[in-house]
Amino acid sequence: MPFIKQRFKAAIISYSVYLSTLQGDHLVISFNISVNPEEFTNQFNTFIGNFIARYPSKTLPPAYPLDSLFMDYPNNRLYFGIEKKLVLPPGAIQYGITSAIISGLAVNDMDEGARFTFILYMQLAVIKAKYNDMNDACNAIAQISEYVLAHNPGTAPTAALPQQYAEIQQQLYDSNNNILQEIITDIWNTENYSPELLWLEDWISVCRELTKAHDIIQPFLTISRSIFEQMGLSDTHLQYLLLNIYYKSFKTNLNTFYYE
Repeated sequence: MPFIKQRFKAAIISYSVYLSTLQGDHLVISFNISVNPEEFTNQFNTFIGNFIARYPSKTLPPAYPLDSLFMDYPNNRLYFGIEKKLVLPPGAIQYGITSAIISGLAVNDMDEGARFTFILYMQLAVIKAKYNDMNDACNAIAQISEYVLAHNPGTAPTAALPQQYAEIQQQLYDSNNNILQEIITDIWNTENYSPELLWLEDWISVCRELTKAHDIIQPFLTISRSIFEQMGLSDTHLQYLLLNIYYKSFKTNLNTFYYE
């Protein structure tokens, strides 16, 4: 995206990036432009077409069964006007998430595992923006979880499925506790970000502006909804599960975390 922004700097006012799994894994880029749309589309199509021809991605065989009734989009193709996504100006949540996604893509391929890890970093960084103290952060996570349970009962386990839900939550915690410990240490270790995590500084700064005048609950949930949307995932049940494993990881490992 930086090279696209540089090439079309006179035309692009702002843009947003979304990851999508609709008919295959791909990027959706929405632009707010200051020039004739048809002219921009033609120039952009030529520019990206040349780039794809020089640096094509590997075409993988389709995985069956398909996730939808339709086949995946062909690889190394560019389409216009298929998905309508919101484009907001710099300073908005979506713009900050877009910058973080671009930085993440520059370091790793966004496969399913990397996408999930990225969400963990993004959400916990929202908490870090408001709370430097890890005990305070742990308490804030508990408050958000209680709020979600009280105000969004559809995201929590129903009376008919408490055991299955608890089992899923435990499996999610067991399989991610080690990476969660690493992520929490990374985020709260503000003096020693590794080069591939320098984008966290910018993201935390964005979140600090969005949370400074408010209680953490509503900003966290609003930002999280945007994160899930731009990462191409539904937060209906995942949000409540994640809050609970965050809390459990903090409570279980609080004395072992190292941060400066």
